Amino acid sequence: MKNQSLTNFNVPIGTRTRFDEVCELTGRTRTSVLVELMERHIIEQGKVLESRNRQIEKVDDTLRKSRRIMSFKEFLRSNHPDHRIARQKDLKQDISQGTIPRPKSEITPSKD
Repeated sequence: MKNQSLTNFNVPIGTRTRFDEVCELTGRTRTSVLVELMERHIIEQGKVLESRNRQIEKVDDTLRKSRRIMSFKEFLRSNHPDHRIARQKDLKQDISQGTIPRPKSEITPSKD
């Protein structure tokens, strides 16, 4: 016995009548035509889903790249001269308050 399942569904009477007549004229059973239509639908929709997944992956990739670019832009913005001056002022204030030790001079006086 094949792996099969009995499937029942409602169909408008006119559609079923016309479908049965076409099946009879083409010498096919209702089941064979419905199975063929289902398989064709699966293949077509599989292609649509695959394409959609590729498009989503492209969008995700673009977003990742955009985040990296934004991070670099934010880095540049944080190193803007106005920001550096403000940080230098904070550092000078911390040094003057003694919370950060003064850096030792690396230059030694010359002995002339």
